[in-house]
Amino acid sequence: MPAMLRWIIDDTKALIADLQRLGRRLSTRWQWMRLKSLKRVDDAASVLDNARRSAGTRTRMCTGCRALIPSDARKCPECGEEPGRPVTHGVARVIENMMPGFVSATSIILTINLALYGLSNLVYTRLLNGGLPPGARDGAWGAALILLGANSPWFTIHGEYWRLVTYAFLHGGLLHILMNSWALLSVGPLIEDIYGASKFYLVYLLTGVGAGLASLLWHLGSGAFSVGASGSIFGLIGLAAVWGWRRGGSVGEGIRGQMVQWAVYGLAMGFLLPGFQIDNAAHLGGLITGALMGTLLTDSQSARRAGSGAWGVVAMLGVIITLGSFLLVALSYPSVLSVIAAAS
Repeated sequence: MPAMLRWIIDDTKALIADLQRLGRRLSTRWQWMRLKSLKRVDDAASVLDNARRSAGTRTRMCTGCRALIPSDARKCPECGEEPGRPVTHGVARVIENMMPGFVSATSIILTINLALYGLSNLVYTRLLNGGLPPGARDGAWGAALILLGANSPWFTIHGEYWRLVTYAFLHGGLLHILMNSWALLSVGPLIEDIYGASKFYLVYLLTGVGAGLASLLWHLGSGAFSVGASGSIFGLIGLAAVWGWRRGGSVGEGIRGQMVQWAVYGLAMGFLLPGFQIDNAAHLGGLITGALMGTLLTDSQSARRAGSGAWGVVAMLGVIITLGSFLLVALSYPSVLSVIAAAS
């Protein structure tokens, strides 16, 4: 009997020890799972906080060391250089970029866009006051844009190829030009800092043509026409994203991430707001053209090291093509007006 009692006691002690070891293992695993879950929560919170900060932070590139610095910084905290005048926002930013003291390729394009928007309103008023038959005056605004060089499939495919250039300087309304002006002022100075004014304008021009071709193919047969700088702006975004990818490092990754974010937001708006008639075909065409150009072009520092001075001549050729395109618009104005009047 005592032997059996000792056997029972020993087995009970062994069972208790096994349960204690199992409890310790379960406790350790539970603690590991709890810490892992907490780490996942912390990581997710960090990602969301970084996204919130990046969305709320306005930065620009220092022209001295190319570091991303706050837009209102008077001196670069990395190299101590003065990157330029403090950047303003909103209406003040649009006005200051039109002032003669701050001439840049971005400000020149912005001024041209605004001037052509004013001209569009003048032509629209003239059409309403007798330039079109009474039954056609409901479409006077669209007719004004076509007369000034909108990318209308019927006219473009019948020989007026200059519309692939001119349409990128026209806009369909006040909200349209304000949104594109804001976007151009957000990405344009960055591209000018990286590539220089000559390459910036060439990219703006060629990505606009690429976007126009994509829009033309998409709307072929529909009768819809396209206007706006957004195709070229998406081209600048694609160019900057590829530059950031090629450069690498914290600066390159920051610019690439910001550009990808802008591109996603812009394309998403086109799908989510169909009532605004956003031309995603032009946006994709410009984005792809800009990305392809980003794989071919070197930035301004690399160009200086290579001693290349031909880009100014090529950019001047682009300016001549632009001016020639608008001259052709002016020369074709009477014939286009007669076609619009006859069709209505």
